[in-house]
Amino acid sequence: MTQRGLSLVFVLLVTFVLAGCGGGVRFRSKTGRKHDRVAATAVRCEEPEAQLVVQAGGEVIGTITSKSRGMATHEDLAETAQKVAAKSGGTHIVLTEKGVDHFTTIRAGQTWTECVHVPGASDCQTVSTPTTTSTQELAKASFVVFRLSPLKWNDLPPALRPLSRD
Repeated sequence: MTQRGLSLVFVLLVTFVLAGCGGGVRFRSKTGRKHDRVAATAVRCEEPEAQLVVQAGGEVIGTITSKSRGMATHEDLAETAQKVAAKSGGTHIVLTEKGVDHFTTIRAGQTWTECVHVPGASDCQTVSTPTTTSTQELAKASFVVFRLSPLKWNDLPPALRPLSRD
């Protein structure tokens, strides 16, 4: 493999590693307790709506941190957080923080000589590629996860009632 080919492979590997750094969604239990899944997906709500969940008997069971891999948007992260919260026993999530991580990749310029040899002569040319820089923005978000007993779901307005897992 040529020097240029090795450089390209290295740049691709670095790009894939950076795109995956810290990626994914992570649930952290507040108490360490495991909860059975009761909702198909957690309901996304604003802070005033979360107060209704708490008034109905809901409790905070944990938090979710989410970082995109590649081109995921904040909306994608929220949808994934709803699924992860439900799998972790949550019924509602509230966005607490969102932002963007910036990653810059610099590819050093390369210079090499290519020669064509024919009997009695050589024709050589120096070839160069410029240094390139690319920046990638990756969305990130944090959520608080609430759990409300299914027996209390009817105490909430219809828009805040989760769908049963069944």
